[in-house]
Amino acid sequence: MTVLKINYIEKLYSEKVAEYIMKGYSINVEHSHGSQTNEISTICLTNDGGKTVLRVGLIRACEDWRKEELKLVVLKYENVNRRTLWISEGEVLEERTFIEVDREKKVYCENEEDFDKILSLRKERNKNREYEWFDKEVEICSEKTKELVWKIARTKDGYKSVPKKRITKVTKDKNGYWVYFENRRTLRIRLSK
Repeated sequence: MTVLKINYIEKLYSEKVAEYIMKGYSINVEHSHGSQTNEISTICLTNDGGKTVLRVGLIRACEDWRKEELKLVVLKYENVNRRTLWISEGEVLEERTFIEVDREKKVYCENEEDFDKILSLRKERNKNREYEWFDKEVEICSEKTKELVWKIARTKDGYKSVPKKRITKVTKDKNGYWVYFENRRTLRIRLSK
């Protein structure tokens, strides 16, 4: 499973532009301006005075509702006689697709199999995290903790005369303590934030 950061993709983009410059192309500012909504970055190159233009770009695509893609493309436009070059009108010479895994962290992968593995791993982690932090109670066995919660419990109405030996169990979750008494209601002691 390969996970890629945006820095790596930007490096590939730069290398692709450099590759064409090394082949004798130069940047064509006539067609490099402007942006279509899904373009992140494009650089136009030419080697014949602008009649044929190669556009190297990073383009955002969303072909499936559950995932967004970033595409590194090289498009070729021939007999160019206007300033605006539409993505859909270019001949695709090269294309490499990166599937977005996490937009905030700018993490991508290159194939569906890795994307599905990452999604299932993320779901499993979240499921475990929810269980661990939101549903689970941990039993406290320490006498010191029992002593402390007993002192707090004795300040509550209905628990003032309860002896410590009547505590059957003390558990803790993310919000506080649960004190279980023999022949009495369970007491909830919330942690202050």
